[in-house]
Amino acid sequence: MRARYLVGADGLHSTVRAALGIRFPQHTYDTAFLSADVQLGNGPSSAQAHIHASRHGLLFMAPLSGDRWRLIISVRAPGGRRPAPPTLSQVQRHLDERAGQGATVVHLERAAGILLHHGLADAAGRAGRSWPATPPTCTDRPVAWA
Repeated sequence: MRARYLVGADGLHSTVRAALGIRFPQHTYDTAFLSADVQLGNGPSSAQAHIHASRHGLLFMAPLSGDRWRLIISVRAPGGRRPAPPTLSQVQRHLDERAGQGATVVHLERAAGILLHHGLADAAGRAGRSWPATPPTCTDRPVAWA
């Protein structure tokens, strides 16, 4: 096959990028996230999303339907390890520490630990008229539900 240009958009483990000799060094952040879909008792108004910042970290609360919420909780990730999916009691503790509004986690539907990576492909390598097109958000599966 012959082409004037080649765009490699085949993901994190790109065959195109490897064949062109373009390195893609990656790093992880010291902060990871927990995601939990929960049913809350005595929760905040579901007319809007809520963001809470405390010395313990961030909590983002997005209303789903009824008394169901998606919680995104920032946590430390020493050594760049993906955190385990949180248990109901862990979600409740994070909610109490960050929001402190008296909401109760009645049911934990599903939960996941999310580790973000960042990387930037080296300049052209021996690519010439070729470009790696993997956006940084594609370097990890964002959510693996437990």
